[in-house]
Amino acid sequence: MSLSNDLKKFILAKGAKEVGFANLENMNINNVNGENLNFKVKSGISFFINLDPKVVSNLANGPTEEYLNNYNVLNEKLDFIAVDVGNYLKDLGYNAYAQTVSRTGLNIVYDDDCNNTIPYKTIATKAGLG
Repeated sequence: MSLSNDLKKFILAKGAKEVGFANLENMNINNVNGENLNFKVKSGISFFINLDPKVVSNLANGPTEEYLNNYNVLNEKLDFIAVDVGNYLKDLGYNAYAQTVSRTGLNIVYDDDCNNTIPYKTIATKAGLG
């Protein structure tokens, strides 16, 4: 089996509904500090969890408290999965960084190899999910 197949199974087993992989080489992207990455990160993984359809059906007049609660719960679950995936990859000897909701936008340099925050929408689009 390939790493991408193993990762997809791992991520889906954690509760994601779909998984995609993005080639991020040769991209001209700056991190949140405005520094060009020249691109140090070669690939990205994107995955999603669906919002509750009942909650979505109640959005005709704008966001509701129920939507906000569902959104926050899903973001926490996405963060949990992302950290698990990062640890899984690190355990296999890869350099990995889980770009979680709680880390996004922080004005920090994460480490010498992963000093970036790439818009999740960019990764999702390049992975065929967005």
